[in-house]
Amino acid sequence: GGPATNTWDFFTNTTAKNLHKNRLRYIIARYGWSQAIQSWELFNEVDWTDQFDTRKTDVKNWHEEMASYIKSKDVYKHLVTTSYAKDANDAATWNIPAIDFTQTHYYVDAPNIENTIAAGVQTYLNSFNKPTLNGEFGLGPDGATLVARDPNGIHIHNALWGTAFSGAMGTG
Repeated sequence: GGPATNTWDFFTNTTAKNLHKNRLRYIIARYGWSQAIQSWELFNEVDWTDQFDTRKTDVKNWHEEMASYIKSKDVYKHLVTTSYAKDANDAATWNIPAIDFTQTHYYVDAPNIENTIAAGVQTYLNSFNKPTLNGEFGLGPDGATLVARDPNGIHIHNALWGTAFSGAMGTG
């Protein structure tokens, strides 16, 4: 019923983008005063959208436009970020000056997940020269819960401490 006839219209259609900016403006006006807001995340795992690999430029341009819009409206200057499901996506978006920090999401079936997360933190710090945060992690990509895979909490403990000491801007 809206202006988007497919997924990609959200990123390219002027009316759709203006409607999203209205939503952002409302959210900033309603909640932006709060010190509990650490940052605005523009999209969660945007690379799961249809045809992402062929539309990376549209995604990057949308992020640049929306991040700049938020910065023009948020008088409290909250940080702005986004996220990807796969750590290799997408350098062009991470290099946008209005994106304040990068994020990693790691779901790996590994006995030492903290090593994977810490290595990712170091890669992002060295590659993009801006702070980074592990926004999500889990033991395995199959949707099994941490409780099922890690009943004693060893992996969650190690992942939290691993990110804290890896140079990230906070724990996973």
